[in-house]
Amino acid sequence: MKINQENENQNKEYLYNYTRRMPHFNEKIQDIIVSPKIDLIRFSFSKQTNSISSLNNFFNKLNSITETKSKPLKQYKDGYNHSRIYNIKLNNRNYETILSECHNEQYMPYLWVVHDPEKSIMNDLDTYLSLLDQYNINSVEYAFDFSYKNINELYDFAKRTVLLAWRGKGLHLPYESTYYLNNNYSAWSKAGKIYRKMIPVGDGNEQEVLRLELTFKYYMFKRIGLKSCLDIMKIKVKDVIKYITWKQFNFNLFENKLIQKEYSRQAIDNLLLLFKQDIKNGFLFESNITANTYWKSNKYLKKHVFDNHFKEKFSGKSFWDKEEVYLDSSLIEV
Repeated sequence: MKINQENENQNKEYLYNYTRRMPHFNEKIQDIIVSPKIDLIRFSFSKQTNSISSLNNFFNKLNSITETKSKPLKQYKDGYNHSRIYNIKLNNRNYETILSECHNEQYMPYLWVVHDPEKSIMNDLDTYLSLLDQYNINSVEYAFDFSYKNINELYDFAKRTVLLAWRGKGLHLPYESTYYLNNNYSAWSKAGKIYRKMIPVGDGNEQEVLRLELTFKYYMFKRIGLKSCLDIMKIKVKDVIKYITWKQFNFNLFENKLIQKEYSRQAIDNLLLLFKQDIKNGFLFESNITANTYWKSNKYLKKHVFDNHFKEKFSGKSFWDKEEVYLDSSLIEV
């Protein structure tokens, strides 16, 4: 038994040294880099739920930490008439925030948006927001930036495999570089999209990444019982990515069902071709529904091997650490 144990230890040491001597062994399976972050936080508050003194206290504090403030920017999106950009300074770093308001305040609250927040300023934000009688977490945008040598390949893969759980209504717009996981505008609790984006990488340079963006909205935070600014820090990466999944269509199963229904070979081939084209164009969810009109089955969509790989890599991770993870590109289908 002792000799066997020594041999096993020697084998483990050999394998470890071998992989250390062969850089390509690790590079081959770790060539997709993913950086998680909180892209922005939106807080909302209104005159109806706050006294004049509490609003004045908040605005006075906001002005006291503001380095520069823009002129009103006309904005008609979502009913807001104009916005101001407040560049604030906290812990020796500048942060861009945007305050939006609507003249019809009976229905539309103020929106205060904080871009790219750091963990170190959350206590300060909580202190300032606590000057208000009441505020809400309007939404939080969680971003996963994928860096890879072939963004086209990665985008095509994500477009035909990523689904949002309980997505509600779909949204398909004719954009070449953006794919919506659901209707971001009408969704009440969560929304998602995948898009190509240029990000700064230092020295005035930029790099193209593929961003997977998931947004938790007010009703999501209300449902899980998170109310304050500091509550946002309780959300881990796993709490967000559990709402997405990588899946693939089971063409073999669908073909067998069509054969059982005695479709002709030509008809089957034509259908498979149409389904493959639709899925390539981002209609995986709809293709599953259509397949069930031919033969009902809950097994047309099966989990892609990339799903477990992605979620295991983020086990125990926090958005605030902004720690990169490395993924295996060989799991991506061409």
